[in-house]
Amino acid sequence: MKLLLSIVFMVIIFSCFCANAQDTSRKKDSTQIEELLAAARKYKSRNIDSAKQDVRKALLLSQKNDIINLKTQSHSILAIILAETGGKDNFKEAIHHFTENLTLSREMGDSVASLRFANNMSAVYSQLKNYPEALKHSIKAVELSNTLEEDKEFGLGLAYSNLANVYYDLHLTDAAISNYKKSKSFFKEIQSPYEYHIATTIGELLKDFNSYDESYVYLKYAYNGLKNSGNDLIIGRISNLLGELSLKLDNINEAKQYFNEARKIGNEKDFKAVQVSSFFGWAKIFYAEKNLDSANIYIDGALEHVNTLELIQDRVEILELKATILDDQKMPEEALQYYHLSKNLNDSLAKLKNIPETTNILMQYQSKTNEETVSMMHRILAKKNYWITTITILLLFLGSISYFFIKKYRKRLDVSHKNKEVLEVSLQSEKDNNAYINRKLVAATANLALKTDLLSQVSELLGQIKNQPSQNLTKEINETQTQIKIQKNMDTMWKEFFIHFEEVHPEFLKSLKSRYDITQHDLKICAFLKMNLSNKEICQLMNINPTTVRVNIHRIKKKLNIPKETSVVDFFSVN
Repeated sequence: MKLLLSIVFMVIIFSCFCANAQDTSRKKDSTQIEELLAAARKYKSRNIDSAKQDVRKALLLSQKNDIINLKTQSHSILAIILAETGGKDNFKEAIHHFTENLTLSREMGDSVASLRFANNMSAVYSQLKNYPEALKHSIKAVELSNTLEEDKEFGLGLAYSNLANVYYDLHLTDAAISNYKKSKSFFKEIQSPYEYHIATTIGELLKDFNSYDESYVYLKYAYNGLKNSGNDLIIGRISNLLGELSLKLDNINEAKQYFNEARKIGNEKDFKAVQVSSFFGWAKIFYAEKNLDSANIYIDGALEHVNTLELIQDRVEILELKATILDDQKMPEEALQYYHLSKNLNDSLAKLKNIPETTNILMQYQSKTNEETVSMMHRILAKKNYWITTITILLLFLGSISYFFIKKYRKRLDVSHKNKEVLEVSLQSEKDNNAYINRKLVAATANLALKTDLLSQVSELLGQIKNQPSQNLTKEINETQTQIKIQKNMDTMWKEFFIHFEEVHPEFLKSLKSRYDITQHDLKICAFLKMNLSNKEICQLMNINPTTVRVNIHRIKKKLNIPKETSVVDFFSVN
């Protein structure tokens, strides 16, 4: 019972140790994952491939440790990086990770997971130019935002912004501006800085729509709101836009002020796009002032920078102005070359903007009351019902299969339990047998001890006879003779001892005899040492003095080549 309790206690300690070790490893991995994700979030200011490697490593570690919140973050960050990287394969993988993020978020009880998913999917499908899907997810995001109990205004602001992005990609400017204004109003309610970014976008669209006065109002509002934000890139861009509008509104001095601020930011921060727009703006100012030489210098500066960027529309306009300046400088041949370059680029840009069936797409998603939308909703509902039915049948089928395998598994489990019981009975029988053999060995050892005591008695008696021959020792002699008769089978007892010893320690003595030049007397001592008996106990059993035992053990160590620092008992415990 004590042994059993000791084993149970050791198992409990070992389990606690393993649990602590596992918990320590999990915490270490969690820290590493958070560090990798923090580095990955800075992907815009570092090598994007390296950022992807970091977040993929974080995803693997979070999956290994089954840390659901870190898995969710990993899927989300990786999806965003892939979507911004671009390319069909990256967009497809981004969709997969956004979907995984949605599933995990719902498991965590994240109520805004579906909204976040809808917005992300809308952006990805826009990049893929799959505008029906992009619109569907954008409208879904608006619907989901209206159901929010908390952060409703922020959700609606973001959803309308995404919906406006889709309309902008479809070149439906009126619809885009209308939805951007809705987005701005919701962000304004909660005093979110996103309001100023949306105002910037509205101002740009209005400028392209030739609504210069209204555009100026929105851009000036954004400029004042973001002036102290520390976002130099957006301030530089807005400054260029305000410079352009001031120029169109014949306020040249204000235009110079804004273009000068943009040029300063662009040069200090090395923002190429800001530099291009500011140089182009100054070229237009000098051209308006009939300073053709200065205009030519700045237009060449704009061309130099724009050639390093993928700004096709800006390059077209810069080339057109360059051609106009050359023409005014009476250089028609050079001007004609720039006109041709401008026209070719403009034709390529027009092809890129040619999106088929734009009107049909708008009709599908903009008007929920027309017959086409109703028909589409019926198709969606029929499709949903079809999939619900299919999934229900599939679940029933899988349930039947699961029931079959569970039943089969239970049968196997019952057989395993029976086999376990048989094995336990067999093990118990073997233990009982070992216990019986050990008892026999102990009995044999006890008999040897009795015989040794008998020999001691005989030796004493003989000593008394020798020293006191005249004394009457008849009684003692008779008792000793009786004991000798009882224990006369000493050799038989030794044989029995060796038999029982071999049952407990099979092949031990046989191995010693085959490997070493060892006597029968030495074998007896080796057997006692294997039983872990002390020198004193060996003295008593073999009826020899302690010195003789030590000499015999020393001789055995030599025969067995046992190192001096190693005891014979230790040697036998591993051999």
